[in-house]
Amino acid sequence: MNKLLLAKPPDNDKRSGMALVMAALSLIVLVPMLGLAIDGSNVYLMRNRINTAMDAAVLAAARSLNVGKTVAQQNAAAIVIAQAEFSADTSAVPNISWPSSGPSAPVFTIADSANHYRTVNGTVTVQLPLTFISLIPGINYATISVATAATRRDVNIVMVLDDGYPMSNVGGGSNVTPLTTLQTDAVAFVNLFANNRDNIGLVTFTSAAAVADALPNQNFLSNVPNDINSLTAAGQGGPNTSAGLEAAYQQLQNLNHQGALNVIVLFTDGIPTGFSGDFGTLLTSSQNTCVATGGHLSGALWLLPIPQSTPLQGNGAGLTDPTIQNGAAQENYDASSVAAPGCPGGISARPASLLTGMPSVDLFNNATIGSYPPAPVTLNGITAQNIVNASENALDAAANRIRSDTSLQPVIFAIGLDGNLTLQPDPILMAKIANDPSSAYYNSSQPTGQSIIAPSTAQLQSAFSSIASQVLRLAAAH
Repeated sequence: MNKLLLAKPPDNDKRSGMALVMAALSLIVLVPMLGLAIDGSNVYLMRNRINTAMDAAVLAAARSLNVGKTVAQQNAAAIVIAQAEFSADTSAVPNISWPSSGPSAPVFTIADSANHYRTVNGTVTVQLPLTFISLIPGINYATISVATAATRRDVNIVMVLDDGYPMSNVGGGSNVTPLTTLQTDAVAFVNLFANNRDNIGLVTFTSAAAVADALPNQNFLSNVPNDINSLTAAGQGGPNTSAGLEAAYQQLQNLNHQGALNVIVLFTDGIPTGFSGDFGTLLTSSQNTCVATGGHLSGALWLLPIPQSTPLQGNGAGLTDPTIQNGAAQENYDASSVAAPGCPGGISARPASLLTGMPSVDLFNNATIGSYPPAPVTLNGITAQNIVNASENALDAAANRIRSDTSLQPVIFAIGLDGNLTLQPDPILMAKIANDPSSAYYNSSQPTGQSIIAPSTAQLQSAFSSIASQVLRLAAAH
């Protein structure tokens, strides 16, 4: 009978002991590696959260640098906002310990630059308790240090306001005129910017342009709101919008802040119906009562912008001195009483019927021939020149030239008021001069602005607020 013989392991077999030793040695290596993986991930995630909170804090501070009447007040308010933003973003972050020495809270400082911007700097150091790695003697915390910054460019704004006679219209039984609403909303817009730091100027226009508040004008709260509230609509004159835009651009050029955000905010309640040109050789001799000196007759050609007007002659028109308002304290006037040099005052003749042709450019070298054909048309047996189309072309050319300035990089915002007693703003032209992204003529190589058509005065406040938000967003950048 066969027997199964089992071999007895020798007494000195130590393989099971070696396994225990190897396992113990493996733990010495694996536990730190596991701890490094877990604690390292926690540190990485926590650093991201702290960094995000610091970014939000300095950006909020930079955007708020317009709060306060003095630079010191603005800086102090911005630091308070930064600290509040950081606290709100980190209040739910667990397991943060502030170090016993060094910074015990985030530190925010504001540095001034000669290049027309301020930088909000933020630094913070926190200690994060470790879970596994703390098993190693002497390693209890991971120190996280974050430094970040955001800038806020100074803002230079020239407001260009149409104060033509339709703005005095009172309709619907109300005593509130469009001009009254414009004044309230424009002043609210001005109050959103940093006094004693930003610059805000004011240009008004009807058939000519007036520089009411010239740049530099950092203490703008002392004069611009008052000058806006002092406006009274002109008795005569058509919108010479290109002249208003040119006057604003000249102010930005005079200031020449190439590192700042340069902005033109244009308001009008109608299409341009006037422009400034040299008409010395383009008036009929039989009806012309003006005398051209040396062959030149510089004037602002305009017609009244009312629905009953034709784009050719108009119910009232004139040839006005194009410089009568520049630098003058009085921003409003009756254009019919300030004729161009060489012309008698109070011209009642409709100049379109006196013109033998249009000058190819205006006084600022903006083309009067463009997207809006200014071809003459025979009306009631009279060959008349299309003043409106020439005026629109001049405005279009002026805006394009201004946006092409690569040194100042002016941004143009345009607000049009619809529904007033005037030829309504052309939304296509308004979007074009602002280089609005919605425009079919949008040029991605030029600064992007926005055009807003307000259906009534009730929407003016939101239009100005929207533009202010965009300006402040453009001014504050990482």
